[in-house]
Amino acid sequence: MDEYGSIRTFFEGKNIFITGGSGFLGKPLIEKLLRSCPDIGNIYVLLRPKRGKHVQERLEQILLNPIFNLLKETNPDNIKKIICVSGDSSKPGLGLSEEDRQILIDKINIFYHGAASVRFDDFLKDGILINIGGAQEAAKLALEMKNIEVFTHISTCYCNIDNRKVFLCIPNLVPIERSPMMMSINLEA
Repeated sequence: MDEYGSIRTFFEGKNIFITGGSGFLGKPLIEKLLRSCPDIGNIYVLLRPKRGKHVQERLEQILLNPIFNLLKETNPDNIKKIICVSGDSSKPGLGLSEEDRQILIDKINIFYHGAASVRFDDFLKDGILINIGGAQEAAKLALEMKNIEVFTHISTCYCNIDNRKVFLCIPNLVPIERSPMMMSINLEA
């Protein structure tokens, strides 16, 4: 068995949902899954319309990134497995339409939540809504998914590469609007 055999087998036929697919970790995640796991199901990517561009236009722009060149050379048909889902991780329910939400609930096996704001000059309330609220909304959606096997939160926020231990963190799903931090912030401002 080659070094990726068991990984390929695990992802075979699985449908993936990724938030943050246009970001620093999202693009290489999509590329690696499509290139290394050719029999993967579809990859649903949450994108928001931005600067007047529809989500499909944004995907086309993302795919121009050189990170996708090897995939385009070796397995260009797998790019067709990327399905855009319009939404926004700062909105309730990730800003999904009811139709898209139901598709994800019915079809997704593996959920990678990586959407976040890395703008440290944002207003605190905006950072909290995107980074904490988005993670909470993602976890709530994952709990509804009928075929979910894995929910993974990925972040560049904290890395401790010299630590040899991996820690499992199970969040307390207190609704964000009732959390002590949010109670102290005027969201109307």
